[in-house]
Amino acid sequence: QKAKALQERFAAEVRALQVIDAAVLSGSGEQELMELTARLFGELTQARTCAVVVPTADAADLSLLAAYGSGGGEVARTAELLSHLEAGESVAAWAISHCQPIASENVLRASEILSDRPTGTAATAAPIMGNGRCIGALMACFPQDGFSGERLEQTARFANQLSVCIQNVQHRTLFKGLALETMFAMAEAIESRDPYTGDHCRHLADYAELLAAFLNVSEAEKETIRCG
Repeated sequence: QKAKALQERFAAEVRALQVIDAAVLSGSGEQELMELTARLFGELTQARTCAVVVPTADAADLSLLAAYGSGGGEVARTAELLSHLEAGESVAAWAISHCQPIASENVLRASEILSDRPTGTAATAAPIMGNGRCIGALMACFPQDGFSGERLEQTARFANQLSVCIQNVQHRTLFKGLALETMFAMAEAIESRDPYTGDHCRHLADYAELLAAFLNVSEAEKETIRCG
């Protein structure tokens, strides 16, 4: 029974990671991937809250980019907690500064920060890497006190998957930009023979992008429309 339960949990985790990977292939952006990862990890582990946080520009505070909550008001509660913490006062901050996963048996014990806090919450966090440095952390809080090695390893695996996906999106954006500039350069070389058609293709792409933004289409559709 124990082995079967472990196998089922592992299969559920693999399915969740595959959903994240498929989202990258379908053209999802960084924000969509962070929201998807927070939701899938929260659902898989039955976390009270799950969030993606990054340090602010001056590294003095933490900023909440995506969050999932299993109960009423949990996301707002997480945002409130982060707003009261200094950059070094949370498991997420430790994971970011040390580039290592971390777990706490009860992150809110003896805390006076939240008036309506739960009686006890265990927490895990793992770094999200990008271009050889830590750019944020995946953090999860759980309704029960206590440490779980399996839970910490799961947090690290999902953070690693998100790291890879974000880098893939950034590379995709870079390559698309290079391809678009190459296309414009070729078009401008052809148009340069006639002063009346100068920059026609670039202007056409800009107007198409403005129209796509007005129609509120997805980022993938905007890119398709801009490239014509």
